[in-house]
Amino acid sequence: ALRWANANHFDVVLIDYYLTPTVLAHHVLKDLRAMKGDSFKAFVLSNYVDDQQARDLRSAGFADIIYKPITLEKFREHVKA
Repeated sequence: ALRWANANHFDVVLIDYYLTPTVLAHHVLKDLRAMKGDSFKAFVLSNYVDDQQARDLRSAGFADIIYKPITLEKFREHVKA
């Protein structure tokens, strides 16, 4: 995903919160921001995050949290905000 992102332009990124036991969404976002700066809007996908995790994700640069299951309507609402 990072190789693709480095070679392509995108406006929005959706990153699942829990990718592996040692890789979480904010790790990937940090790498993407190092490559692309603030040229895109980032959202984290999750079925649950507690209040502290939500604050940490927003501090890391995510525009918002989209809770699973994701629908096209739910995605559109977040992107427009």
